[in-house]
Amino acid sequence: MQTENGPMFRKAPVPWYDSTGICIAVAFLMLGTFLFGIAGIRAAPQYNNPGLLWVPVTLCLFSAIVFISVVSRIMKRALS
Repeated sequence: MQTENGPMFRKAPVPWYDSTGICIAVAFLMLGTFLFGIAGIRAAPQYNNPGLLWVPVTLCLFSAIVFISVVSRIMKRALS
């Protein structure tokens, strides 16, 4: 009976959600989300309710974290 092992030189397949194209799309979406959050921060004083400022700030923070993570993944992949 033959073994199930493949050749040693074969690279492991990259999942579809970690491909370069998807990472670039996510980076652009997070950049748009960040800019949307900035617009929310700039519009918040017009409504005289600083208690709701945490929503666009949180949106900016989370989108920036995801953007940095995805861009670092793309850079690692490009440099290796």
